[in-house]
Order: sequence, then C-alpha cells, then structure tokens
Amino acid sequence: MKKAIFTLAIGDNPMYQAAILSFKYYAEKVGADLVVSEQLHFPINICDAKYDANPAWAEKLRIGELLKEYDRVLYLDADILVAPNAQNIFEQYPDPETIYMLNEGAVCDRQLERQLIEEKLGRISWPASNGCFTYYNVGVILASKPCQLFDYADLDGLQSVCNHIRFYE
Repeated sequence: MKKAIFTLAIGDNPMYQAAILSFKYYAEKVGADLVVSEQLHFPINICDAKYDANPAWAEKLRIGELLKEYDRVLYLDADILVAPNAQNIFEQYPDPETIYMLNEGAVCDRQLERQLIEEKLGRISWPASNGCFTYYNVGVILASKPCQLFDYADLDGLQSVCNHIRFYE
C-alpha cells in the first residue's frame, strides 16, 4: 500500500520547520512518503473577503490529486506537531471507504459557520448528533483512494464561497 503524508508550507512561518521535521520522522516510522507543497497549485481569487481568507486553503484539493498516485493520504496542517510516540494512524483507522476528520461541531458551536454557508449556498440538510450539527475541521484528513469527496469538492465551489464565509475549506 502506497501512503503519503501531505502538508502545506507556503510562506516563511518558522513553525513550518518544526512541523515538517516531525512529519518527516513520522513518515519514516509509518512507511509513507512526505509531500510538502511550497507553492500554490489551485489559484483562487481572494478579494474583499468578509472574513480572513487564505489562498493556501484551496491547496487541500491536492489531496484528490495525490489519491491518484497513493492509496492513502494523511493531510496535516503545518501548525501540528506529531509526537515521536504517535501510533500509526493508517493502522488505527484502516477502513479505506471512510474519510476520517474531526467532527468539530460535536465539541464547538459552529452555528455562525452554518448560517454563513446557508446564506451563500441556500438551506442545507445538515446531519446532527446529540443536537449538534456536524461540522468537520479539516486540519487533519485521512483519505483513501475510494474517497469520493474530491469528486465533489472543487476550485469553483471554493471560489463561490471563499469571500463570504469563514473556514471555507
């Protein structure tokens, strides 16, 4: 099985150096290639954004491209450090039919984000659990080849919302 750990390190934030070093050791430990994106591949037009927006957010679409070459891709934001004793996430979450992300909506109120998204895209039937709406944080994503998310997430879709909502990735 061919695996990759993917991150973005666009710019000169000193945090990237520590994060990438931890990713490098982790990639060696779990038998994965480390792919670091240092330039934009998915140009998006940020102009008069209602909230802080960053063109690097669209780079997460590259996960879909990497899944054409790799069986599994672990995406990590470059402000994360992987502990030396971290377990092998590829073994901990083995189902290739599932995309793994943190449901931040279960632990954090994301009503404002929901409202902003629906103002732009129209009413959406949001899944909920225990009265909390599902809202995924995409700072860590574990995806496999069968993942269909990147068949639907595209640059045009991100462009349509990026200047109007927070956390559009």
